[in-house]
Amino acid sequence: RADLRATAAAVPTAAAFEAVLDEVRPEKERARKSGRWTQHAILLPRAGEEEEERGFELHLGGAEVDSLPERCTHVVTLWDDERDLPPLPPATLTTARRAGKEPARHVVRVRDVFDADLRSHFDACCAFLSACAAAGGVAYVHCQMGRSRSATVTIAFLMRRYAVSLRVAYAHVAMRRDVYALNYGFLAQLNDEEAALASALVAP
Repeated sequence: RADLRATAAAVPTAAAFEAVLDEVRPEKERARKSGRWTQHAILLPRAGEEEEERGFELHLGGAEVDSLPERCTHVVTLWDDERDLPPLPPATLTTARRAGKEPARHVVRVRDVFDADLRSHFDACCAFLSACAAAGGVAYVHCQMGRSRSATVTIAFLMRRYAVSLRVAYAHVAMRRDVYALNYGFLAQLNDEEAALASALVAP
């Protein structure tokens, strides 16, 4: 794999993406605040969606929230290799727990450092979230603080599933949750992902 340092040099910084949000930031800054204790809805059901996906919700947040989103059925956890896996948040009963089982959980062991290969996990994470969407479930994607690793996976999922650009996917997430801490190595990998998706569209 090419040196991520060199690749990242050509990728817009998080600050450049955040500039897109200048007009909406003042009134939404507090509501968008990120951290290990907060979570935000990234996708909510909309009228006119396919019947099986009508209930699909996607939430992004930290590892120490008071509770999972209501009706949560799927959880993606991105966590350091050397740290013990955090337990799922307690509090409100989810659909899965009412049925006597924990929500399905997909765990990715990856550190929040510029040269960590997070893109190699995009396929598995996106497949897991797509299965949740197809079942009309509710997904919660988190890392420790909910603004770098988990934000990267969420953006990659939006790019793939809805065929939108990196800029559009980033802005959609950032308007709902502050993800300023997304590291430049992950931005480089999202840029690679965008290029690969574009190439697939024009391939014969």
